[in-house]
Amino acid sequence: MCLVLLLIFPLVGTGVEWDSIVQLTTDTNNQTLGYNGQRPFAIDQSGNIWVFWRDQRTTPTQIFYRLFNRANGFWLPETQLTRLPTICYNPCATADSRGNIHLVWHTQDNDPRGIWYKKYSAGNSRWCPETLLVPYHHPYDRFYPVIAVRPGTEELHLVWYASPDTGGSRQVFYQEFQPDSGWFPAEQLTSTVSDHSATTLAVDSAGNLCVLWLGQDNGGNVNLLFCRRRINRVWQETELVSEFSSPMAQSAGSVSATGNNTWHIVWEGIFSGLIYRQIFYRRRTPAGWDRIHMVTGGVNHQQGQPFIDTRSGGECHLVWRGRTQNSPTHYQLLYAFRDGYGNWSETEQLTALDSGAVSRPTVICDSGNG
Repeated sequence: MCLVLLLIFPLVGTGVEWDSIVQLTTDTNNQTLGYNGQRPFAIDQSGNIWVFWRDQRTTPTQIFYRLFNRANGFWLPETQLTRLPTICYNPCATADSRGNIHLVWHTQDNDPRGIWYKKYSAGNSRWCPETLLVPYHHPYDRFYPVIAVRPGTEELHLVWYASPDTGGSRQVFYQEFQPDSGWFPAEQLTSTVSDHSATTLAVDSAGNLCVLWLGQDNGGNVNLLFCRRRINRVWQETELVSEFSSPMAQSAGSVSATGNNTWHIVWEGIFSGLIYRQIFYRRRTPAGWDRIHMVTGGVNHQQGQPFIDTRSGGECHLVWRGRTQNSPTHYQLLYAFRDGYGNWSETEQLTALDSGAVSRPTVICDSGNG
């Protein structure tokens, strides 16, 4: 059984003060959060927290959510959001400057298939009907969309991976929404003859983008982490992020933005000489790439599934799942903090599970309340 759990922490100076764990679901069927860079929850302008998940208590599986009402200080009941005649896969959410919630997910098992979009209208206090935004082109499905909003606006940015309509290897696709003109046509961002996956993106306040994915764009035979940035609306060339001298397969990338075209990227990976998978961090600034930093320091236990979010001043908050000396057989929730000067904190273990395992942790910073 998988359950959805939540930890909330207010920032206290440069440290954090953790709240207790809140169990959001109790049904005995599986519930699963976002996959490979999908953020499954959002915080709106009023500080309300919206948490979404794929739930197997229904047949076919659908998307459920819960809302934390900050003004009243309590969680509303679990609510089934979708009722489609096919399996709904893992959702991704974001909130815009007006408090609207934007949700995307994909379907692939039965018609209607493709990438779906659904909006909560804050002005009308209701969910609008879902839209099949990117229909599938037989026989090529679309997978695991990620949506993000330009801070302070209603401008939306969407990425996913899929085979082109003409067939061939799975590539990275991008689509933009502008409030005054709607959705633009989709753009294909990659073209190398190899499968791409695990797409995700971040957008800064100037509207610059960084799209992240796994692939073999350098002609190698293992998946590495690549990105492509759009600066002043001009797409830059593809760049290798996981730039090791002797790389092995990398996975599970996450990216977040701070001002001035600066990007903070984390991923799970390994290179020759390492026994266990570790968590790596790299920053991209207008001046170029910083050196790769191994956040987990080469600990003798498996680490994985990192997720990062940032605040102004270059602060980074990072969560992942890992095994530790205190918990060598169960994955726990781990956390580290990077201050604006580039200094990383010690790893902090936030759970102490004696059965089961942490899976797919996610973090988001509430810039208004800290």
